[in-house]
Amino acid sequence: MPEDFKKNLKTRADEPKVEKKEIDETFWDLLMSADKKDYESICFQYGVTDYRGMLRKLSEKKKEREEEQSQVVERLCNLKPIEMRDDGGAEFELEMSLKDPTSKIFLFKVRNYSLL
Repeated sequence: MPEDFKKNLKTRADEPKVEKKEIDETFWDLLMSADKKDYESICFQYGVTDYRGMLRKLSEKKKEREEEQSQVVERLCNLKPIEMRDDGGAEFELEMSLKDPTSKIFLFKVRNYSLL
């Protein structure tokens, strides 16, 4: 009787494997400069659903960035939040000591978030 039952069962086709698409680098730059409360909306914009995996990878990327900055920046302090002005501009303050005083530092603006 169990053999008859097995013959009557339909075989399922193997589910196609879903390929993970690479996430744009601007997504990670946005997250690194954003408040934690904005993570969910940024993930929604870019279609990221694995929130826990995103947090894990974000912490790895933050460590990598700190290592890169430690090669150039000796000290970074008095970083104040970015304030938006009425004319559409933004204002922020920071103090930075460089290992090599002749180094050039560039500030980039990505969408509505500023990056260092």
